[in-house]
Amino acid sequence: MTSKNSLSDNNSIEPTKKKWYKIWWVWIIAFIAFVIIGNVLPPSEVAETTTPATTTPATTTTLPATTTTLPATTTTTLPATTTTTLEKSPYGLPYPQEQAEFIRLIETARSDIEAATTDLQESKLLRDRDIALCKVLGDYKAEMWVGRTVSIGANGEGKAHVGIEIAPNIKVETWSNAFSDIGDNTLIPDGSAVFKELLKMSEDTNVVFSANFVKGSKFCLRQANLFEFRYATDPGFIAQITYIKSQ
Repeated sequence: MTSKNSLSDNNSIEPTKKKWYKIWWVWIIAFIAFVIIGNVLPPSEVAETTTPATTTPATTTTLPATTTTLPATTTTTLPATTTTTLEKSPYGLPYPQEQAEFIRLIETARSDIEAATTDLQESKLLRDRDIALCKVLGDYKAEMWVGRTVSIGANGEGKAHVGIEIAPNIKVETWSNAFSDIGDNTLIPDGSAVFKELLKMSEDTNVVFSANFVKGSKFCLRQANLFEFRYATDPGFIAQITYIKSQ
């Protein structure tokens, strides 16, 4: 017969073992191991994720290129606007200062006279213009002015006459007939130096000349025009030509 002790030993149930993932200290060890492994990852992996930030310097390098274009726009053509048309003549040589001022006064008065609404206004403007012209001339003399011959001819006595354009629609000229020339003595006698020079020329010749302007009766200068309006807009001035030379 078996003893009770042996029966009790056989019938006793062995205590069941817990599975490993149900043990609390296993999870603690696993957590600690995960933290340690995370801290020892190579820094190169972290650096690779931050490399796109290096693209920002590229945007700053383009800024100087935009600023360099500004000085180029500031170099304008302002000096070109300082030149005036009167400093240049269409006759090969620059205008003398006195001649340039003479022409400027005529051109300014021309526009004012054309804008006048009454004959009285035109007359006043014209007389004021001639007074200003005589102040420029001083002793009524033109020295080494430049121009272009527009007419060369002779009267019935064989004396020469000449017309010289000193600017568009502005002329210095002699009388062309003896009757008009009485008292003014602008016709050029045969054998004079001016006569000989005119013999060598044709019309439309650029010249340098000197002249004595003739004093007028109604105006400060003697007008070659028959009508006052023409004298205002297309003036001709009577003068004795004392020197002339082609260029």
